[in-house]
Amino acid sequence: MSELPTGPSLDWVRAESWCTTFTRGIPPDDVLVRYGALPGDARIMPKLEAVRLGADAYRAGAPKSVLRVGSLGDWSFCYEEWGVLGGMPGLLSRLSHDTETFTVDSNVSVDAFGH
Repeated sequence: MSELPTGPSLDWVRAESWCTTFTRGIPPDDVLVRYGALPGDARIMPKLEAVRLGADAYRAGAPKSVLRVGSLGDWSFCYEEWGVLGGMPGLLSRLSHDTETFTVDSNVSVDAFGH
């Protein structure tokens, strides 16, 4: 069996803490609400601006997750940078209420999958 290739295409995996959740049957705005975010505060921003937002909060000593949401068919997803809240039991329980959620997260040296 050969090893997976390394290089620029895999660099994003180790960039910082991140989490991706996939929740069935609720819209992206509901995912934001279950995370504790206000959908009205959400806005479209380029990747570099989102990275800067998370990095600036981290350097200021007030780390904040940067959330990106969307949908694919009956599933909504949330990609969280600068945090792994989606993999924590409390939030995973809220996301899964009356439905189901899968989560994949990476935090420095720990990689996890949850349901």
